[in-house]
Amino acid sequence: MTPFLFKNCLVIVSKGFGEVSVWDMERERHLVTLPKHSSEVKAITLINHGQHLVTADASIKVWKLPDSSSKSTLPTLFCELSDFGISRDGVTYLEQLQNGSLVSASGSTDRVLRTWDWQQCRLLGARVDLG
Repeated sequence: MTPFLFKNCLVIVSKGFGEVSVWDMERERHLVTLPKHSSEVKAITLINHGQHLVTADASIKVWKLPDSSSKSTLPTLFCELSDFGISRDGVTYLEQLQNGSLVSASGSTDRVLRTWDWQQCRLLGARVDLG
């Protein structure tokens, strides 16, 4: 299944081969194709009230989206998490937790749920799903 996200007139879709495209549907134009991941992107989400885009294969990349005060219209790479033992199948799920902190969770086919602080670009912990 191709990851696809629609939020505030933006359509974000994995194109395969590690690429992610961002489209502005209000203006009916392609905004940017993000630099490649090393493998197929299987999960995408927006966090921090839509200010950051997260894309994931075997690594997780956090992109700062431009706001109305930005001179650039291109997302910039904010953080990359790649060295914390994700299975070779990569991340299949991303979600920002609703606990008031800026912590997000990722899941993969290795049945491990990982929590990480995307602002500090570090892994907080991992929990193995035994069920």
